[in-house]
Amino acid sequence: MTASIAGAQSAAPVALSREIVLDGATEDFSEVNGGRVNSRGDIALTLRQDFQVRIYDTNGRRIAAIGRRGSGPGEFQTPQVQGWNADTVWIYDFGLRRHSFFTRTGQLVRITPLETAQRQVRVINEGSEARLVDFSPSARRADGSLLGAGTILRTSGGARSARELVVASYSTDGKARKLASLEADPRWEQALASTNMVATSPNGDEVLAVSVSDLSLTGSSVLLSRMSASGSVLSSTRLPYRGLEYPAARRDSVLRRGTGVDRSRSVPSSMAPSVVPPVWGALLRNDGMALLTMQDTPNSFKVVMVDRKGVVRGEFRLPKGHELLAARDAHVWLRTRNSDDIVSLVRYRLRCSNKQAC
Repeated sequence: MTASIAGAQSAAPVALSREIVLDGATEDFSEVNGGRVNSRGDIALTLRQDFQVRIYDTNGRRIAAIGRRGSGPGEFQTPQVQGWNADTVWIYDFGLRRHSFFTRTGQLVRITPLETAQRQVRVINEGSEARLVDFSPSARRADGSLLGAGTILRTSGGARSARELVVASYSTDGKARKLASLEADPRWEQALASTNMVATSPNGDEVLAVSVSDLSLTGSSVLLSRMSASGSVLSSTRLPYRGLEYPAARRDSVLRRGTGVDRSRSVPSSMAPSVVPPVWGALLRNDGMALLTMQDTPNSFKVVMVDRKGVVRGEFRLPKGHELLAARDAHVWLRTRNSDDIVSLVRYRLRCSNKQAC
């Protein structure tokens, strides 16, 4: 049995044409924790284990290696590439709670602190008592406003009453707005079924929330909700899907060993789904094209491309052992690892067969 989104079968097949390989052995990659691509085709990679960000040009030539462990200028504790504005790359450090800005060749431009780090921020669309805390940005817009994950605290009569994990925007006027919830679906054990996820476009202009109505072989759907950074709803699309049975051995293993750091938390059998979650990952390009990673057979994954109108534009199968890391225009970067656990990156060009936008 294969899993699929209705409409994908008739969508244009997309061919992958390999262009560049960043060999992990040659580049000495420890782990690659994310990447962002600019309009030139440069890619900035987060190597958190090395306290470093590396930049490669469109030909795969390394043009900068930024950072080392520390807290001074040009140093990091837990870096993460956020995005680009022309030839300037933004890097956020979760540990130091600050942004660092560099040119594409690695020259430090400036450092700014995260404004929300020292205070609770009012969430203007969640009532007068709602405050945003523990905010970690994932995208920064050209106007300086931020999008990211955080926790909303709600108080009643001065007593803290509820916490909710959310995606929120933080504007330059010091106000926050809830955009989407990141709370796990209470029907399913998170270790077996992560059914809610959010992606932001690299430029921070759009947010995509992905959820499922249910986990069943038939009669279920994937809900794609798009919002602007200001919180306005841009579109909402429901795509029916045909499910894939969950491997019994994996379900039984989780039920038997439990979850958590020490495997001490038992999982009720009622929270172990019989169907694999349809979407395993989501990326959102600046043009609004959503790239959804789906497990379509027990041993393979594909990427389904859905435009802003909810139309499935194409799909391509991921090579075995590869996963989607970054996307821009007609290119995707895939991350893979060999039998020695060495991580490499491969850039492919997407080639559609029907002249529609890839």
